[in-house]
Amino acid sequence: MQRRHLFTSIASLSIAPSIPLLTSCRLMKKDIKEFGKTFEYLKDDAARAKETGNAPMVIEGASFDGTQFHGQVWRHLKFVDCDFTGGYQIRLEAMANVEFRNCHFAGVIEFGVMTDVRFHGCYSQGNSNWGGQRGSRNVVFEKCRFIGSSSDRNRQGAIGTYGDATFLGCVIKWFDISADTGLVARDCDFDGVSYHPENATVLIENCRLRGLFNMVPAGLASLTVRDTVVDHLDFNRAEVKGDILIERVRGESLLARIGGGLRITVRDSQFKSSPQGPSPFKLVSADTLHATIDNVQFLGGGKPVELSFGLVGSKAEGVTPQVNQTFTLRNSHIDHLDATYLRSAHVRFEGNEFGRLELQHSRIGTLELLGNTIVRTVDFTNVEADDAKVQPLGAGQARLEGSNIRLD
Repeated sequence: MQRRHLFTSIASLSIAPSIPLLTSCRLMKKDIKEFGKTFEYLKDDAARAKETGNAPMVIEGASFDGTQFHGQVWRHLKFVDCDFTGGYQIRLEAMANVEFRNCHFAGVIEFGVMTDVRFHGCYSQGNSNWGGQRGSRNVVFEKCRFIGSSSDRNRQGAIGTYGDATFLGCVIKWFDISADTGLVARDCDFDGVSYHPENATVLIENCRLRGLFNMVPAGLASLTVRDTVVDHLDFNRAEVKGDILIERVRGESLLARIGGGLRITVRDSQFKSSPQGPSPFKLVSADTLHATIDNVQFLGGGKPVELSFGLVGSKAEGVTPQVNQTFTLRNSHIDHLDATYLRSAHVRFEGNEFGRLELQHSRIGTLELLGNTIVRTVDFTNVEADDAKVQPLGAGQARLEGSNIRLD
């Protein structure tokens, strides 16, 4: 799937729905061309620097509607209650040390390379598309609202940067967010949001992810999601260079058949699939070195939870897996666990409650299955283990065809 980014072709956007909402505001605001010396300074940063140095400049109640700014650099500015509208009329080279407070944005706007830029209480709607270019850093959106007009991704807008971006206390619905090298999202409400970074360190904390939070595809340096409520978080086919941490998360489903994720930890969480929804949890990687699942409730209504690391056989088709070093699952409840095709040096399942446990076709160095409650069956079909310590099982609970597992 092709990534969607900021600054889509103007021909592909219908910005008209965004503009009428701002009309009443614009009638009360003065066109930026009427701001005299201030307008001249925005057009010529060098002249401003020569005359005023780095003295900050406040622009309040201005309308940027159709006025062209191409190639300028904006520095040391504060925009208050301003409207920015149009299609590519604003195409800056860069901006630095700029603040926007209670401003409105509609259309396609390029702010260039953004450094130390803050948006507070700002608003955008429809399929507006705006933000910063590669190299942008320390860009913060605080208590902003970005509300799209359609759940159709082809009709949604995008905001953020090709660098890093931080979202604090924002409400975002039916928008793409862009933060290619780093994302911090804290205390935000997302609904039907898409996010496709190229190589980002991602922290999502104390947020609500409503609907589908779509990260397909994604390139991640690392991923941390904590203290967050999710409906459906999907980062299938992500390439993860570093670690994944999921903690104190409640939701319906998390789906991730990924590459990488050197150390994966999921703890103190609960996933409960709705009757019409997907499997509550899928976490599969051919090259995860260490995986720990601790104190997690997976309630799938009969739908399998899929946890597989190392991956031999059909699930590793097209990849060259390395042996997973440790896979530890403890103190968790899973109605139906599919842990097939494991390729691990050490697998330890301890203190869990299973309805049904599947380990078929796995290749394991040391297998420890200790102190678990197992309601129905354990399927060891075609499992090979160099050393196995398996708790006592009831008559007929174990399926051992093609396996070298021996039960006492």
